[in-house]
Amino acid sequence: MRLTIAAPAPADGRSVSVAIEGDRLVEPVGTPDVSLPEGWSVTPGLIDLQVNGIGDVFPLEQPERLGDLDLRLAAAGVTGYLVAAPSSDPAQVGALARASADFAAGPGNGLLGLHLEGPVLAPTFRGAHPAEHLRTGSDSRARELLDLPGVRIVTVAPEVEGAMDYAREALARGIRVSAGHTGATAEQAREAIGAGVRLATHLFNAMTPVHQRAPGAALAYLLDPRALVTFIADGEHLHDDLVELILSVAVERAILVSDLAPDMALPAPDAAVRATGAVRLPDGVLAGARATLADAVRRVARRHGRGLAQAVRLASEHPAAVLGEASRGRLEHGARADLVVWDADDRVAACIRAGEVVFRAEGLGRLL
Repeated sequence: MRLTIAAPAPADGRSVSVAIEGDRLVEPVGTPDVSLPEGWSVTPGLIDLQVNGIGDVFPLEQPERLGDLDLRLAAAGVTGYLVAAPSSDPAQVGALARASADFAAGPGNGLLGLHLEGPVLAPTFRGAHPAEHLRTGSDSRARELLDLPGVRIVTVAPEVEGAMDYAREALARGIRVSAGHTGATAEQAREAIGAGVRLATHLFNAMTPVHQRAPGAALAYLLDPRALVTFIADGEHLHDDLVELILSVAVERAILVSDLAPDMALPAPDAAVRATGAVRLPDGVLAGARATLADAVRRVARRHGRGLAQAVRLASEHPAAVLGEASRGRLEHGARADLVVWDADDRVAACIRAGEVVFRAEGLGRLL
C-alpha cells in the first residue's frame, strides 16, 4: 500500500507531508491521498517507556489481556511501549515476561519489551511497591530477573546494597539502567551516572527531596549533561513549576512517560475518568497515572506552551533513542511508518503502526 498524508501548516511551523509504502516512510510524490483539515497535524507515533496497565487491565496479574492493553494504547497514539513490571513475586514477573515475548512476536502490536521497575529499590522510597518484594542487588532472585526475555530497562536505587554490581551486570547484557525509587545523595547519583546509570525514572517522584544543602538525586540527574530523565506530566505527579524546570533545563534530555496504571476499582475503562488525577493506594500513596501519554503531550504542548511538535519529540524521538530504535520517532525517508494524526484540539484522531491504521476516531472513515 502507498498512502500520502498532507497536513496544513500550523501557525508557527511548516506543512507536513508523509508518504507510506509498506511499513516505511518514503518521499512524498504527487497529489496527497489524504489532506487533513485545517489545524490538524501528523507526527511520529508515541513511544511509552513505562506502562503498568490501563483501566481494568493489569498485565502483571492478567498477562492474557496484553491484547486489550495494546488496543487501548493504540487509541492513545502509542505505536511502541514497554510493559512495566513492578516489584512482585519473581514467578509472576517471569510469567509476564514470557507472555510479553510471545505477544510481541505477533503482527501489528506495539510491545517493545519489559521495564523492570525494581525490585532493587530503596524501602523508604518504594512508593506503591510492596516492601516484601524489594531485594538487594546481590539477591539471586533479583539477578535471575535479568535473564528474562525482552528486558529493555531496569530501574534501581543506586545506594541499595549490591545495586551497582547489579546495574553493571544489566548494562553488560545491553539493558538500560535507570535510577529511581531512590534515596541517593547527589554525590551517589553522580557516581551512578559515571558508572553508566544515565537514565532517571519519573524524575522527582519517589526520590530524595531537594534540600538547600543536600540537593539529592533528582537535581543531580537534571543538571548532568550525560543524563536522560523521564517525567510524568499528568498535572498531579509533578507541580507545573517542576515540569517547567525540566523543560527549561533539560528539554533535549527529557522523556515523557505516562506511568499508566490500572484502576481495578473501575468496572470498565473510562477515558473521561482516566484523563484526570492519578491512581492512588488507600493510604494516598501514588501508584501511577490515569492520563495517557497523549494526554501528557497535549498538556506540555498547550499548558506549557511548547507546541505539539516539541511535545511529541519528548514522547517519540527521545524514547526511541533510549531504546536504540533508530527507525522510530522520526518523519524521514526510510523510517518506520509509525504515525499519529492529531485533530485541531491536539487529540488523537488516528494511529498508524508500520503502515497500518490501527485506530481511527469515529467518523474518520472518509479520511483514513
